[in-house]
Amino acid sequence: MRIPIGHKFILGFIVVIAAVAFSPRLVEHLGYSAEISSVLGYAVAMTIGLVLGWAFAKSFTANISRLTAAAESISRGDLTRDVVIIESRAQDETHDLANLINLMLQNLRDLVGHLKKSSRQLSESTREINSTALEINASTEEVAQTIEQISHGAETQAEMVEKSSKTIREMAISIEQIGRASCRERV
Repeated sequence: MRIPIGHKFILGFIVVIAAVAFSPRLVEHLGYSAEISSVLGYAVAMTIGLVLGWAFAKSFTANISRLTAAAESISRGDLTRDVVIIESRAQDETHDLANLINLMLQNLRDLVGHLKKSSRQLSESTREINSTALEINASTEEVAQTIEQISHGAETQAEMVEKSSKTIREMAISIEQIGRASCRERV
């Protein structure tokens, strides 16, 4: 059963009023004089009020202390312990707050777990990308060397074609000169 803290204060006040109202009559039945019965009745009422007030305050402050300690622990990053408060038949807002803090703790634990998992995956992906980059770098160097060899071969072939072209021109000129000389001799 849930009873708000404000209602607990009101119920406690009603009990104290009832004790003040009825305790002098109860004490009168013990056979004391009216004056002693009156003083003794008020003393019994005050004692009942103090005991009830102390019991309520002890329970309430113990729960608040546990909630405060849990909040401090969470603020330092400790998500390992759930909030445990004193159980009672008449739960109040402190119990609701403890349940909500425990739910928040579970959500934070789940979030931290997800972040750790994502971090591991990111680390693995980074290693794979680094490995791939090294492979690409090695392949690029091989391609550059091959292109350099092809370029060198192309230069060599260009020089050979130029020499061959020059030789062919020289041969063509020589053939033309021989052909002219032969034509002149025939005439």
